[in-house]
Amino acid sequence: MSRIVHRGASQIDGAPVMLLATGIPREDSPTANIKTGQMIQLWILRSDMSPVEAVKKQLDTAVCGDCPMRWNSGGGCYVIPFHYTTMWKRAKKTALDITPKELGALARKEHLPIRMGAYGDPAAVELWVWQQMGVMPKGSGYTHQWETADVGFAELVMASVESLEKKEEANKLGYRTFRILNNAADLAADEVMCPNYTQGTQCRTCGLCGGLRSKAKNVAIRND
Repeated sequence: MSRIVHRGASQIDGAPVMLLATGIPREDSPTANIKTGQMIQLWILRSDMSPVEAVKKQLDTAVCGDCPMRWNSGGGCYVIPFHYTTMWKRAKKTALDITPKELGALARKEHLPIRMGAYGDPAAVELWVWQQMGVMPKGSGYTHQWETADVGFAELVMASVESLEKKEEANKLGYRTFRILNNAADLAADEVMCPNYTQGTQCRTCGLCGGLRSKAKNVAIRND
């Protein structure tokens, strides 16, 4: 079951985008994502073209910004846009709307954490949209736009970084960070290795990547 939570202009480049929610409870719709477990998945997508078309035309900046992992940067993003074209088309035709406040209330009622950005960067959508969902004790989200986005995002998401230097910069701005490591020995004293990597813990029960909602250390993961 999918719902459109928001339509508006990308906060990155002004292109039209929408926020699509999937994983809203249904008995016949268990998640296939064994890493996250059952969570409400929020997708930031261009509303005027499919995800794969946006990539092909190099117009995915609207939802991915300057992320070094995006397809047009050659970074090898693990999310394959081609797989979500059918979902995008179906949502455009049949998905009903739900307000951010209603979605947050539903998530709390069903005890479902929210994954901010199953595809796309949360900072592409206005901060107030996320804030209207209300307090979510657990959940996950990551932004590569932490250098330019409203610092209010630090409360909700992790700053995604690829170096110790960037980690320290983001920490100074008030963000907790999620860092990709090439070597586990590079783990800093104020970092903890992702529990999914070390113990197989699913994101829905972990909650470490919830920005300042968690008082834990910064999080890191091996690049393998």
